[in-house]
Amino acid sequence: LTRALHALSIQGLQRRGVATQPTCLAGIEHMARMARASAAALAALAVSGHLPGAVADAAQQRGLRGAAADQWHPQRAACPADTAWIVVGGGGAGCAAAAALADAGESVLVLERGPSDKDIPSTQAMSGWPASVNDAGQTIRWTDGVWGVVAKVLGGGTSLNGGLYFADSPEYFSETLPGVNQTMMYESYNALRQELATPSQMSRFGAAWNDALEEEDYGVANLNEPQMQWIPDQPFVPYSTFNQSAPGAPRLSAAHLLHKRADLPNLKVVTGALVKQVVFNGTEAMGVRVQIGWESCSLVKASKGVLLSAGAILTPQLLQVSGVGPRQVLHDLGVEMISELPGVGENFIDRNVISAGFISPQGFPLTMSDTVYIDPERNLLLEGVGGGEIGSQLSTTSLAFVPPAARTHLLQVALTDLMSRLDKMNLTRYINQMIQPVALNPNTLSRGHVKARSKDVRAMPAVTPNFFADQADMTSQMTRFRALLDMTNAPALKGYTVPNVPLPDAIAEQINKTAPQIWEAMSCLFRAKSDNIFQRILVPCPRPVEWSDAYLEKYLREFVISSYHYFGTAAAGSVVDGKDFSVVGTQKLYVADASVLPRATHVNPQGTVMALGHLVGRLLAGEQR
Repeated sequence: LTRALHALSIQGLQRRGVATQPTCLAGIEHMARMARASAAALAALAVSGHLPGAVADAAQQRGLRGAAADQWHPQRAACPADTAWIVVGGGGAGCAAAAALADAGESVLVLERGPSDKDIPSTQAMSGWPASVNDAGQTIRWTDGVWGVVAKVLGGGTSLNGGLYFADSPEYFSETLPGVNQTMMYESYNALRQELATPSQMSRFGAAWNDALEEEDYGVANLNEPQMQWIPDQPFVPYSTFNQSAPGAPRLSAAHLLHKRADLPNLKVVTGALVKQVVFNGTEAMGVRVQIGWESCSLVKASKGVLLSAGAILTPQLLQVSGVGPRQVLHDLGVEMISELPGVGENFIDRNVISAGFISPQGFPLTMSDTVYIDPERNLLLEGVGGGEIGSQLSTTSLAFVPPAARTHLLQVALTDLMSRLDKMNLTRYINQMIQPVALNPNTLSRGHVKARSKDVRAMPAVTPNFFADQADMTSQMTRFRALLDMTNAPALKGYTVPNVPLPDAIAEQINKTAPQIWEAMSCLFRAKSDNIFQRILVPCPRPVEWSDAYLEKYLREFVISSYHYFGTAAAGSVVDGKDFSVVGTQKLYVADASVLPRATHVNPQGTVMALGHLVGRLLAGEQR
């Protein structure tokens, strides 16, 4: 309707040489505005799960959440032919698994619910981050009000994220996946690194961040030796899937693995393919039921097996609606039980993270963690990020400038519209002129759960993260927050932050006591003179006259955000076999994605997720060691 009315707008009619009357044009313009508002309202309702079926799917696609929506053109499409292997989800693990299967000569079909990454420009280069998160991701509001994101594009999270490519430690696999052949795992890490990753290149802000790490006694990085496997207690140069040495810094996501193999006759990739259910014959997976455009395919068969790689949120949902999961969940959904597995959807991990925005007196190009520091013993992972469009883009994703209860669908729609208007007026440059260093928890302890709301997979599942359910996570979160503030007070970063104004303690205390609203309004710009922690202008604004653990805990709870690093909901050892990743109690059904990891990776997960998928693909193709 919006497009039809636009064709009748003033500009459209005048381009076509049609004579117009002012009253008629005013009416048409009013109708067009109404149509745009209706589209926005439908998008908000769809995201909240209040629209059923195809209406919700179409509304979300046509709403205000980015360029991916503009690629949606439903059409009748032939159902794919039966094959040997079906990979559900063309994300990091799914693409890597499919590439390994195809390389081994196996016939494989990849079914991805989103469009091709090549249809979404922001996914193709470093300059597109973090717009890629909004353009190619689907937001989901956790039950506590925090917003999460799941990828809806070929390449999955590897087409959206900040590009860091790490290998985890042998100790991690010994503790987390003891059944994994580590020799094969590291072979997969290296094979994918050679195809996709290159060393990060030092930028101007990156050099200042690295100097600040040294000034704060975190050690000295060897800038000439990039590391795929992280080094403890010493800054290091990581690998990245952004090729920063090439013109335009192109992104080589997991989708590149399939584009590179597009001519293989045994590999078929279908985008816009929503898998609704795994189809069983008894407990043996026969294939899947899938919707492609308007075409509903009741059964696409896989003679050798089905591999689920839909991620730690959508994989447990698909298992549950297919009859695999906790008895009560299956009963509530009204689905026949294939395998009773209480662990499906449990053990959900959304890694603790702090991302603080510090106003900068200067603009600078996007910088993505040119050097990284990790100390697992202190639960501390520090990454230097800044520049680009981080402020204007991620503020609309997380809404983290208000407490979770206030982060509503309507606020998201309104802020997205506001940022679009400001961008057209070239005013977002003021919002984006900041650094946003990140502190992550390498060992998040709190656990939540994921539960399907409906048999219809278009209704997003209920996701409960239980942030800080384990008090140790809050204690370490306080440590990470203070570490970030200390970093921004380092001399090397003075040119990238703006100091606030110290007031005599007595005046600060008196203002806070007699007019706390005024102190809150002033708190971004002023601080008590004795406050040696909060010395730079920080968003969202802390408002203490005195820093106490109780105040800091309240602040960290009010401004908690998702890390977009999700794990654990189909964990090895309880849901899948720890050696071949087959689903317990079934045959010919496997899982390879972050859901099988019972613990969070120590570092950003994309390298491990892709390597795991590649390893599982090799195992399914019959490779043994």
